[in-house]
Amino acid sequence: MAINSLDSVRTSLNVKYEQAQRTSTDQKKTETEQIHRRDDTLEISTEARKIQGNQLSERLQQVQQQVSAGFYNNPDVIRQAAAKIAESFRTQDNENVDSVTT
Repeated sequence: MAINSLDSVRTSLNVKYEQAQRTSTDQKKTETEQIHRRDDTLEISTEARKIQGNQLSERLQQVQQQVSAGFYNNPDVIRQAAAKIAESFRTQDNENVDSVTT
C-alpha cells in the first residue's frame, strides 16, 4: 500500500483553494463591471422642453393671477392647504415608521 506524504495533500489542497479564490475574484470582477457599465440614456427633444416650459409658464401665470385676485386669502382655500400639508406630514411619519419597523 502506498502512503503519500502530507506535503502532496497540502499542495493539492492549496491548488484547489487558489482555483476557488480565482473563480471568486473573477465573479466579483464581472459583477463590478456590470454595475459600473450603464448604457441607458435619456434624451428630451427641444420640442418637448418647449412644451414643458410653456405649461409651467401658463401655470405660473394662473397662480399669479389667483394671488392678485386674493384667491389664496379665502378661508376655505387656507383650510384646504393646511389639510394637505398636515396630510403630507402624516404620510411621511407613517413612511418613517414603516421603514424603521422593516
